[in-house]
Amino acid sequence: MKPFNQGYFSRYCSVYSTLNALQALGLKLKYNEWQELYDHIIYGVSYFEALYELNSCGASHKRLEMIFHYANEWMEQYLHQKLIYARPYWNVKLNLAELTENIKQQAINGKVALIRVKSEFIDHYTIVKRITKDKIKFYDSSDLEDILLKNIDTTNCRKYQICLRQIYFLSLEAV
Repeated sequence: MKPFNQGYFSRYCSVYSTLNALQALGLKLKYNEWQELYDHIIYGVSYFEALYELNSCGASHKRLEMIFHYANEWMEQYLHQKLIYARPYWNVKLNLAELTENIKQQAINGKVALIRVKSEFIDHYTIVKRITKDKIKFYDSSDLEDILLKNIDTTNCRKYQICLRQIYFLSLEAV
């Protein structure tokens, strides 16, 4: 019998990927501070009665941006920092080679890519750790395995699809 893992059973990958992005951007917090940030996000989402939606369906881009909002609210108050995000591919079509080059360039500029990956088995938000010659590696809450680039598409679900409309580039800024 295997234990349940976040991302396979719960639908909180949007929350975990936000926290993982902050960590990947170099935010250093004590364990209890991470817990406070998590609690603030969950409280905010539940206050607007979106917690049921998050539990039952996962996060749309609107809910993910709501999570960013509550992360920012806490970080501005306690850390005087803000999570900056851009969703550049809302109406842009890219092939995989163009996308991977853009993600690599954004990483050089200190930004983290939060992406949505879909297949017949998953629908999951995660963080790109790095892109090698033949794989995408993830900094992930559910131990999503590295995916071979040949098994990824940006337009349909051969095996895995990166949803262009739900790619975010994130960075931190002092306020």
